[in-house]
Amino acid sequence: MMPLPRIDDVTVEITNRCQLHCRACGIWREKGIREITPRRFQGLMTDLLSRFRIGSVSITGGEPFCHDGIGGILRHLAGLRARKILHSFGVYTNGAMPGPIAAFFKSHARFLDGMTVGISIDGDEKIHDRLRGKGSFARSRATLELLASRYPGVLLPEVKFTLSTENYATMAGVYDLARSFTASFSPKIVESGVSAYYHRQGTPGAVSLTALTPAMILAVRRQGRDILEKAAHDKGRGVDAVMLRLFLQLLSGRAGHRSCQTPGRCLFITSHGGIYPCLYLPAAGRLKADGRLPAGFNTARADRAQCGMERRCPGCFAYHGYMKRFNVLKDGKTFS
Repeated sequence: MMPLPRIDDVTVEITNRCQLHCRACGIWREKGIREITPRRFQGLMTDLLSRFRIGSVSITGGEPFCHDGIGGILRHLAGLRARKILHSFGVYTNGAMPGPIAAFFKSHARFLDGMTVGISIDGDEKIHDRLRGKGSFARSRATLELLASRYPGVLLPEVKFTLSTENYATMAGVYDLARSFTASFSPKIVESGVSAYYHRQGTPGAVSLTALTPAMILAVRRQGRDILEKAAHDKGRGVDAVMLRLFLQLLSGRAGHRSCQTPGRCLFITSHGGIYPCLYLPAAGRLKADGRLPAGFNTARADRAQCGMERRCPGCFAYHGYMKRFNVLKDGKTFS
């Protein structure tokens, strides 16, 4: 029997609700609440797993902890991983609701052993608050502290840093903050040119955040080298050196790519039900009401995969685009 084809990463945007009004994001401006219900999510996973082997599933938003059914969604993923159907799973949050998040994990953490919890920290307190709203840094830091103090070795904290013209000088400081809480650190470049992602193309002010000057890029590269030295001293813990080097190369324009495997190895499902092998290419269809994939999905997905391999695409350097480990590793493997 032929093994099923594999998808390394599935990201599901379970809600467009968010309590913050971040400058780089326009999802909070959308009219009407759109969510993937737990039942629809389970239908999606059942259909996906009948067609593919899946490496990891990431739950995002909006703010995923604004979704009333997040407990059922994460526990479903925990069950799949316990049965070795999934390799890993995680939830990615702004972290700026420490009270509700603390209450959630008090009830659910025992079911979620080994789950990654990504928290967005976009600079020091002054800059983070300027980008995400007054008081948001202290609240997100409180959530990070909660994970480190109450659930060490149970929940896996990760600090997500989105580089922009506002915070480029603070990257090393955010890494040090992550390191102080034994959290991993993952930088990415702010995106503004994609309509399906949470930044939502046309968000006022988002484009200006992407206009990094050569001097800014040089400052980031210096910080990146310092981070790599500290990570080496920590025996590689806390940062993926391969991905950080790729991030720095992409930022400086020294890493081009003639092909991209992302559309053939990833899926991004929006809260609207759009199914994107890559956010920079057209959708491969929309989820049915019960969460199943639509007719024609396999053909559309294969077309998008071919577009990536032939680089008939914008040639992005995005976190949900080219910036994937399998695009730079020689053997192309991320899970077995």
